[in-house]
Amino acid sequence: MFRTRLIQGAARGPNYAGNLTVVSWGCGTNCLTVAVLSARSGKILTFLQTCGGIDYKLDSTLLIANPPDPSPNAYPAACKTEFYEFANHRLKSIGSRPTSG
Repeated sequence: MFRTRLIQGAARGPNYAGNLTVVSWGCGTNCLTVAVLSARSGKILTFLQTCGGIDYKLDSTLLIANPPDPSPNAYPAACKTEFYEFANHRLKSIGSRPTSG
């Protein structure tokens, strides 16, 4: 569905965890879709959505995101800060905290 965005992002090369590429695009108000790709093969490794953006670095496996709160009582979508580590070909949640604001 977002083939062009993924191809263009992959062409820029690695920008996360040494050999991965993070590609993102808007999906509405306060919404960002994020894909993590293998920079070598272009294979999509995972997707996630955030409501507050992402932070990552080429030389780190840490990815910080603000995904929507899935609880049914959260309206409008409340955000919390999520911490992920990329290990064993996937993002693993390593903690979270409420987002102030």
